[in-house]
Amino acid sequence: MMNALKMRAESYNEWASNVNEALEAKVNNKRSLINFKALIEESEMKKFPDNDLLRHLRLVTQDADKCASVAQQLLNGKRQTRYRSGGGKCPNQLTVNELRLFVRQLYALPCVLSQTPLLKVTGKEHKCLP
Repeated sequence: MMNALKMRAESYNEWASNVNEALEAKVNNKRSLINFKALIEESEMKKFPDNDLLRHLRLVTQDADKCASVAQQLLNGKRQTRYRSGGGKCPNQLTVNELRLFVRQLYALPCVLSQTPLLKVTGKEHKCLP
């Protein structure tokens, strides 16, 4: 019984260490969104406690998932960028500045989204990103 408890504690500690590494990763060592989702799935499969670390991981993953969805819509042409500011703002259009800010937001996420470099290229094509 003690051995099983020790193994469970070690498993949780390893998972928690992986989560902390993922959340604190620097630019070149960021993990993918899929990896973040796998960490959540692992916690559910192994029935780890619902604590602050898991809640933070879920929140970050949800934010990244939303960003990935918007980024994919932009890449698919379902959202458009516009060069003029003001006027009747259509909810499906982003200003050039909004696109620039959105790409910065993507790079600030603790995980890597596959759409980020593609959006940066798109922004460069429109001469709105450095």
